[in-house]
Amino acid sequence: STEYNSRLRWCTNAVIGLFCGLTSFMLKQFIGFLFEFHENMISTITDEPNNVDEKPRPQDWLFSLWLALTLFAIFLVTTSAAIIIYVEPHAAGSGIPETCAFLNGILIPKTFT
Repeated sequence: STEYNSRLRWCTNAVIGLFCGLTSFMLKQFIGFLFEFHENMISTITDEPNNVDEKPRPQDWLFSLWLALTLFAIFLVTTSAAIIIYVEPHAAGSGIPETCAFLNGILIPKTFT
């Protein structure tokens, strides 16, 4: 029975480690995708005109760039806020008060789950 519990514990730790690694990898890939999208959006807006004689003027694309970057930032903030509000509201705080309460012997439901 002790050997079974030991093997079960090792298998559980291996599965948790695998899922943590996969989650970290997917998160890193998604952040890279967002960064690449951001750079492509900026370069698309600020590209020089096709006509060689025409000089690019910053005021032509400055407002478009500002609007695109602002909307992109609003999208990111709205998405992260919606995840916190609707998926896991307990993730909204730092967790320091809950940890202090737990260390003082107070059990708060759904604190460390």
